[in-house]
Amino acid sequence: MCRVCRMGFTSQEEKRCHRLFKCTDCTLTFTKKNALLKHRSAPANMLLHPCMHCSASFPRPSQLLQHQRSEHAHKPSGFLCTACGRAFNSHSNLRIHLNVHTGARPYTCSDCGKSFSQSGALKIHRRIHTGERPYSCGFCGRGFPHLAGVRAHQRTHTGEKPYHCGECGKCFTQSGALKIHTPHGLASHWTASCARGSHSGRCWTSSCCQR
Repeated sequence: MCRVCRMGFTSQEEKRCHRLFKCTDCTLTFTKKNALLKHRSAPANMLLHPCMHCSASFPRPSQLLQHQRSEHAHKPSGFLCTACGRAFNSHSNLRIHLNVHTGARPYTCSDCGKSFSQSGALKIHRRIHTGERPYSCGFCGRGFPHLAGVRAHQRTHTGEKPYHCGECGKCFTQSGALKIHTPHGLASHWTASCARGSHSGRCWTSSCCQR
Protein backbone atom coordinates (compact mmCIF):
# COMPACT_ATOMS: atom_id res chain seq x y z
CA MET A 1 0.00 0.00 0.00
CA CYS A 2 1.17 3.53 -0.82
CA ARG A 3 1.92 5.42 2.40
CA VAL A 4 0.95 8.74 0.80
CA CYS A 5 -2.32 8.06 -1.04
CA ARG A 6 -3.19 4.68 0.59
CA MET A 7 -3.66 3.07 -2.81
CA GLY A 8 -3.33 -0.74 -2.79
CA PHE A 9 -1.29 -2.85 -5.21
CA THR A 10 -1.14 -6.51 -6.19
CA SER A 11 2.68 -6.61 -6.41
CA GLN A 12 5.79 -4.70 -5.34
CA GLU A 13 6.56 -3.99 -9.00
CA GLU A 14 3.18 -2.33 -9.49
CA LYS A 15 3.73 -0.31 -6.32
CA ARG A 16 7.15 0.79 -7.56
CA CYS A 17 5.62 2.05 -10.80
CA HIS A 18 3.07 4.10 -8.88
CA ARG A 19 3.50 7.78 -9.80
CA LEU A 20 3.41 10.52 -7.18
CA PHE A 21 5.16 13.48 -8.79
CA LYS A 22 3.35 14.90 -11.82
CA CYS A 23 4.68 17.57 -14.17
CA THR A 24 2.23 20.49 -14.35
CA ASP A 25 3.33 21.33 -17.90
CA CYS A 26 2.83 17.91 -19.50
CA THR A 27 1.36 14.47 -18.76
CA LEU A 28 4.52 12.84 -17.40
CA THR A 29 4.69 11.54 -13.84
CA PHE A 30 7.65 10.34 -11.76
CA THR A 31 8.33 8.16 -8.73
CA LYS A 32 10.95 10.52 -7.29
CA LYS A 33 10.92 14.29 -6.82
CA ASN A 34 14.47 14.73 -8.13
CA ALA A 35 13.47 12.92 -11.34
CA LEU A 36 10.68 15.46 -11.84
CA LEU A 37 13.12 18.31 -11.19
CA LYS A 38 15.53 16.91 -13.79
CA HIS A 39 12.67 16.67 -16.28
CA ARG A 40 11.63 20.28 -15.61
CA SER A 41 15.21 21.51 -16.02
CA ALA A 42 15.72 19.88 -19.42
CA PRO A 43 16.57 22.42 -22.17
CA ALA A 44 13.42 23.80 -23.77
CA ASN A 45 14.70 23.24 -27.31
CA MET A 46 14.89 19.50 -26.60
CA LEU A 47 11.17 19.29 -25.88
CA LEU A 48 9.52 21.30 -28.66
CA HIS A 49 5.84 20.68 -29.38
CA PRO A 50 4.86 21.82 -32.91
CA CYS A 51 1.50 23.33 -33.83
CA MET A 52 -0.29 21.32 -36.51
CA HIS A 53 -1.94 24.46 -37.90
CA CYS A 54 1.15 26.65 -38.43
CA SER A 55 4.95 26.58 -38.17
CA ALA A 56 5.08 27.62 -34.49
CA SER A 57 6.64 25.32 -31.85
CA PHE A 58 6.56 25.54 -28.07
CA PRO A 59 8.66 24.05 -25.25
CA ARG A 60 5.63 23.00 -23.20
CA PRO A 61 2.27 21.41 -24.12
CA SER A 62 0.44 24.00 -22.03
CA GLN A 63 1.93 26.79 -24.15
CA LEU A 64 0.96 24.97 -27.35
CA LEU A 65 -2.62 24.58 -26.09
CA GLN A 66 -2.80 28.27 -25.20
CA HIS A 67 -1.50 29.20 -28.66
CA GLN A 68 -4.04 26.98 -30.43
CA ARG A 69 -6.91 28.41 -28.41
CA SER A 70 -5.93 32.01 -29.07
CA GLU A 71 -4.78 31.72 -32.69
CA HIS A 72 -6.71 28.86 -34.25
CA ALA A 73 -9.89 28.26 -32.24
CA HIS A 74 -11.88 30.78 -34.31
CA LYS A 75 -10.57 29.52 -37.64
CA PRO A 76 -12.07 26.72 -39.77
CA SER A 77 -10.69 23.24 -39.23
CA GLY A 78 -8.84 23.35 -42.57
CA PHE A 79 -8.27 20.33 -44.76
CA LEU A 80 -9.52 17.14 -43.11
CA CYS A 81 -8.27 13.63 -43.78
CA THR A 82 -11.33 11.45 -44.38
CA ALA A 83 -9.42 8.36 -43.22
CA CYS A 84 -8.46 9.49 -39.72
CA GLY A 85 -10.05 12.93 -39.20
CA ARG A 86 -6.77 14.79 -38.75
CA ALA A 87 -6.81 18.43 -39.92
CA PHE A 88 -4.13 20.22 -41.96
CA ASN A 89 -3.57 23.87 -42.76
CA SER A 90 -2.98 23.29 -46.48
CA HIS A 91 -4.01 20.87 -49.20
CA SER A 92 -0.37 20.02 -49.93
CA ASN A 93 0.20 18.91 -46.33
CA LEU A 94 -2.95 16.79 -46.49
CA ARG A 95 -1.77 15.20 -49.74
CA ILE A 96 1.58 14.29 -48.15
CA HIS A 97 -0.21 12.85 -45.11
CA LEU A 98 -2.43 10.63 -47.30
CA ASN A 99 0.68 8.61 -48.23
CA VAL A 100 0.45 7.10 -44.74
CA HIS A 101 -2.95 5.60 -45.57
CA THR A 102 -2.34 4.67 -49.23
CA GLY A 103 1.07 3.11 -48.59
CA ALA A 104 2.76 5.29 -51.22
CA ARG A 105 6.49 5.88 -50.64
CA PRO A 106 7.57 8.54 -53.14
CA TYR A 107 10.65 9.68 -51.19
CA THR A 108 13.72 7.50 -51.81
CA CYS A 109 17.16 7.65 -50.21
CA SER A 110 19.84 8.10 -52.88
CA ASP A 111 22.41 6.26 -50.74
CA CYS A 112 20.64 3.00 -49.88
CA GLY A 113 17.40 3.03 -51.86
CA LYS A 114 15.08 2.87 -48.86
CA SER A 115 11.77 4.67 -49.50
CA PHE A 116 9.49 6.69 -47.22
CA SER A 117 5.97 8.10 -47.26
CA GLN A 118 7.04 11.44 -45.76
CA SER A 119 9.84 13.78 -46.82
CA GLY A 120 10.56 14.46 -43.15
CA ALA A 121 11.13 10.75 -42.52
CA LEU A 122 13.62 10.65 -45.38
CA LYS A 123 15.43 13.68 -43.96
CA ILE A 124 15.79 11.96 -40.58
CA HIS A 125 16.91 8.72 -42.24
CA ARG A 126 19.60 10.56 -44.23
CA ARG A 127 21.32 11.42 -40.95
CA ILE A 128 22.34 7.76 -40.69
CA HIS A 129 24.52 8.29 -43.76
CA THR A 130 25.71 11.82 -42.99
CA GLY A 131 26.35 11.23 -39.28
CA GLU A 132 24.40 14.36 -38.38
CA ARG A 133 23.15 14.39 -34.76
CA PRO A 134 21.34 17.71 -34.23
CA TYR A 135 19.64 16.72 -30.96
CA SER A 136 21.74 16.40 -27.82
CA CYS A 137 20.89 15.28 -24.29
CA GLY A 138 20.77 18.19 -21.87
CA PHE A 139 22.11 15.96 -19.08
CA CYS A 140 25.12 14.22 -20.65
CA GLY A 141 25.55 15.83 -24.07
CA ARG A 142 25.08 12.65 -26.12
CA GLY A 143 23.88 13.38 -29.65
CA PHE A 144 20.96 11.81 -31.53
CA PRO A 145 19.73 11.99 -35.15
CA HIS A 146 16.09 12.53 -34.17
CA LEU A 147 14.06 14.05 -31.34
CA ALA A 148 12.36 10.79 -30.36
CA GLY A 149 15.77 9.26 -29.69
CA VAL A 150 16.90 11.96 -27.30
CA ARG A 151 13.54 11.91 -25.49
CA ALA A 152 13.80 8.16 -24.94
CA HIS A 153 17.42 8.51 -23.80
CA GLN A 154 16.61 11.28 -21.32
CA ARG A 155 14.38 8.85 -19.43
CA THR A 156 17.55 7.05 -18.31
CA HIS A 157 18.40 10.25 -16.44
CA THR A 158 14.94 11.18 -15.15
CA GLY A 159 13.87 7.66 -14.21
CA GLU A 160 10.52 7.98 -15.99
CA LYS A 161 9.11 4.62 -17.17
CA PRO A 162 5.91 5.21 -19.18
CA TYR A 163 5.60 1.74 -20.73
CA HIS A 164 3.84 -0.81 -18.50
CA CYS A 165 3.29 -4.53 -18.95
CA GLY A 166 -0.42 -5.18 -18.53
CA GLU A 167 0.20 -8.72 -17.29
CA CYS A 168 2.80 -8.29 -14.54
CA GLY A 169 3.00 -4.51 -14.02
CA LYS A 170 6.70 -4.18 -14.86
CA CYS A 171 7.67 -0.73 -16.18
CA PHE A 172 10.11 0.25 -18.92
CA THR A 173 11.74 3.44 -20.20
CA GLN A 174 11.35 2.48 -23.88
CA SER A 175 8.64 0.76 -25.90
CA GLY A 176 11.22 -1.58 -27.44
CA ALA A 177 12.14 -2.91 -24.01
CA LEU A 178 8.48 -3.68 -23.34
CA LYS A 179 8.28 -5.60 -26.63
CA ILE A 180 11.37 -7.63 -25.71
CA HIS A 181 9.80 -8.38 -22.33
CA THR A 182 7.55 -11.47 -22.37
CA PRO A 183 5.01 -10.91 -25.18
CA HIS A 184 1.93 -11.81 -23.11
CA GLY A 185 -0.98 -12.62 -25.36
CA LEU A 186 1.16 -14.05 -28.19
CA ALA A 187 0.62 -17.78 -27.66
CA SER A 188 3.20 -18.74 -30.30
CA HIS A 189 5.91 -17.23 -28.09
CA TRP A 190 4.81 -18.50 -24.68
CA THR A 191 6.69 -21.15 -22.74
CA ALA A 192 5.48 -24.69 -22.10
CA SER A 193 3.37 -23.38 -19.23
CA CYS A 194 0.78 -22.28 -21.77
CA ALA A 195 -0.01 -26.00 -22.38
CA ARG A 196 0.77 -25.88 -26.08
CA GLY A 197 2.71 -28.81 -27.46
CA SER A 198 4.66 -26.84 -30.07
CA HIS A 199 5.68 -23.29 -30.85
CA SER A 200 6.48 -21.53 -34.11
CA GLY A 201 8.97 -19.10 -32.57
CA ARG A 202 11.32 -18.53 -29.68
CA CYS A 203 9.93 -19.11 -26.18
CA TRP A 204 10.24 -16.32 -23.65
CA THR A 205 10.04 -16.45 -19.87
CA SER A 206 9.30 -13.52 -17.59
CA SER A 207 10.92 -13.51 -14.16
CA CYS A 208 8.02 -11.37 -12.92
CA CYS A 209 5.04 -13.57 -13.70
CA GLN A 210 6.68 -16.90 -14.70
CA ARG A 211 4.86 -17.13 -18.01
